[in-house]
Amino acid sequence: MLKYTDTTVFNVGAQTIVNTVNCVGVMGAGLALECQLRFPEMFQDYVERCKSKSVKIGKPYLYRSYGSPWIMNFPTKNHWKYPSKIEWIEQGLDYFAKNYERGCIQSIAFPKLGCDKGGLNWRDVQTIMENYLQNLNIDIYICLDRESEATGIEGVMTELLNNKQNTLWAYKLGIKNDISRKISESLPIKRFRDLSKIEGVGKQTYRDIFKFLYSVAVQEDSISSQDHEIANVSHLIFPINAPGEVTEIGNIALTQTEDKNTTNEPIIIKSNSIYKLDTKRRNYLIYQLKNSVGLDFNELQKLKWCDFITNEVSGQIAVFGKAISSSIWQEIQLMKNNSHLDSHVFYNSNNGSKLSVDTIKKIIRDATKKTEDVNKLNSQALQKLPEKQLELNLSY
Repeated sequence: MLKYTDTTVFNVGAQTIVNTVNCVGVMGAGLALECQLRFPEMFQDYVERCKSKSVKIGKPYLYRSYGSPWIMNFPTKNHWKYPSKIEWIEQGLDYFAKNYERGCIQSIAFPKLGCDKGGLNWRDVQTIMENYLQNLNIDIYICLDRESEATGIEGVMTELLNNKQNTLWAYKLGIKNDISRKISESLPIKRFRDLSKIEGVGKQTYRDIFKFLYSVAVQEDSISSQDHEIANVSHLIFPINAPGEVTEIGNIALTQTEDKNTTNEPIIIKSNSIYKLDTKRRNYLIYQLKNSVGLDFNELQKLKWCDFITNEVSGQIAVFGKAISSSIWQEIQLMKNNSHLDSHVFYNSNNGSKLSVDTIKKIIRDATKKTEDVNKLNSQALQKLPEKQLELNLSY
């Protein structure tokens, strides 16, 4: 379903937001600059991709990360110095329409592609966007970004800046007194980007103030801005399957096992608890994948959800060429609810970082010892049973 909105791509609660980029590794203005400042890790990934010449016209790509909406970087020009071309927009939209299902995109927010720094006419671009997007089976927002006043996180940032009683940002950032004074005299502003128009505010000053106030706004607005900007929560809502029901995610088949504690209601995982997981189950699965499946330490460390492959003929699940039993696979699925396709299966429960090889080795050593201890106790208990009772239990 295609929907139009006056707000920005950040404020509609879409799982994925579209960022318009060039192919030379620069996000210096407009939407691209804001995406760079909001999502610095995405920007670093983009720079590396540009260095390897993998960012190309007609080939938008997805960046997925913890705690943020997915970003689809959509090349609208080769070099930032030169204008966009309408055929480049069409090539990218054609590629998206043919591949969005494979990327597991469920909802997406588009800006007016190539119409800001790219110089294209919006009416021409609008016609092409509608042709390619209106019949796709997901929620698609075309964000016109024509609100007179800031909303969402941007609204919180603007409010913080407009508060003349609070100049902590100027002190923290070491802003020169004359620049701070000029900013104060120009307040209030309605959109945060208006800050860049104030005399004396250069690119670096704008970036510094943006990053500082953005970090503060995200913390202060985690609850109050849900009516305007829910992207950081909506993409963390995962349906729980009925027992035995299979959900296809890319090349992964996910099955929910029987569990008296599960329901068919969605689970909402708040941003501040995204890294919480059952460490006992995690450690048990690391042990099982090492000993029963045969994964080595390095494979366990780098294991991602996208590495699991379903054999279309037999239905057998495999990873790195090794088959996984249904019992182990069912256990793995109980850990999937807060995981993106490109995220690591095993990670630190406190901060979300992937486990080190040394940590994995220690987990396996500890689990091995516990298993040996349990087996020893079971063996001793069986030896103490009367012969008839032992025979009965074993036959059962």
